[in-house]
Amino acid sequence: MLHHYLELNKNYSKLILYADNCAAQNKNKFLFTYFIFITKKLKLFRETEINFLIAGHTKFCPYRNFGLIKRYLKTFDCFSMKDLIGKKIIESSSIINKCIVYKNPITFEQNWKWFDFKSFFDNNVTKIKDISKLHHIVIPQDSDLIYTKKFIGDAEFQKISVKLQKIKVNYDEIIPTGL
Repeated sequence: MLHHYLELNKNYSKLILYADNCAAQNKNKFLFTYFIFITKKLKLFRETEINFLIAGHTKFCPYRNFGLIKRYLKTFDCFSMKDLIGKKIIESSSIINKCIVYKNPITFEQNWKWFDFKSFFDNNVTKIKDISKLHHIVIPQDSDLIYTKKFIGDAEFQKISVKLQKIKVNYDEIIPTGL
């Protein structure tokens, strides 16, 4: 899903992301390898910056949008994805909320290709020391380094050398089995 969104918005020179501090979902070696890959190999962005919220400070915009959907959803009988999409519940909850499903249950139209990047990167994972303690990461396109800080206010970046093996991208080979 993320790859689909980034491909649609690749006309920007810099990608800036904010995420909560969940090590399992957002601070893992596969996700870091993915961002290094799209910045340095696919060259979707000149630079990628990833910022993690400090524990206890995780209330930010996306949560507000989910709250708007939840409040609006209480006014409808919604028992399935068809109801959610057909009644346009997400879009009607706010002008900024959009519902883009992988496969539309009404039209059966597939909206994007789903890729198994975890398997794709399995032998080419970039390991970052003390990954769970970092809150600010910058990945420039034109360098073999990435820059990290424990906190945004820290005076200096730590430099980490990264090298991705030569990867030939064939998207048809990384579509998960069964899709």
